[in-house]
Amino acid sequence: MPWATVADRFLFAESWSVRLGQPTGAIEPVASLGGEPWGRVRMEPIGEVLPLSDGGLTLHDLALAAYLGAAARALVTAAAEHARGRVQFGKPLGKFQAVAHPLAECSMRLSAAATLARAAAFRFDRGTGSGAATAPRRGSRQ
Repeated sequence: MPWATVADRFLFAESWSVRLGQPTGAIEPVASLGGEPWGRVRMEPIGEVLPLSDGGLTLHDLALAAYLGAAARALVTAAAEHARGRVQFGKPLGKFQAVAHPLAECSMRLSAAATLARAAAFRFDRGTGSGAATAPRRGSRQ
């Protein structure tokens, strides 16, 4: 859970509702790519469902799409830099189709994902929809 080690409030999301949550044990710090303080924690819900839960979950999904898209972009950029610098059989790895084509495919898909996330955020911000219709969903496949 992001920022669990420094949080003083927790939200417990299940299905399409959100309630306050409370840790049921110690929070175990976890290393992350970006360096932010993540933690592994078991939680239980407390209290009633919070009002406007659906909008909060949509915002969560939009933020998660942006975060994961940026992390994936950083990984593809690092892989491309490595492919440009690493020489094998007398040429940079990036000159081989077996390396270049998957990186190009990832880059195109990430651009499309960023466009979808921005469109969903725009719809949500303008109040023209929940954003859920265009927001990337956990576990969705092409």
